[in-house]
Amino acid sequence: MAWTAFEYPNPSRGIVQVVFETMGEDLHFERYDATGRSVVDLGRNTTSFTMDLSQVVVGSYTLTWRSHDTRGQQRLLSQR
Repeated sequence: MAWTAFEYPNPSRGIVQVVFETMGEDLHFERYDATGRSVVDLGRNTTSFTMDLSQVVVGSYTLTWRSHDTRGQQRLLSQR
């Protein structure tokens, strides 16, 4: 099953809304920095949430998600 995540605004200077197009799945989210280090384990079981990027280092991040049978990722950009 192919799923899509929408992050807006992207790039962002603060709050990012993440909306995920799926229902009824146990989803797990993590955010990684440009070096591949996990910086936030969001661990949510939801299809939409917000993230505050206002206090993170400016740069590129990867939001990953996984369920028991699917994985995906999207690039997030923080700026000042």
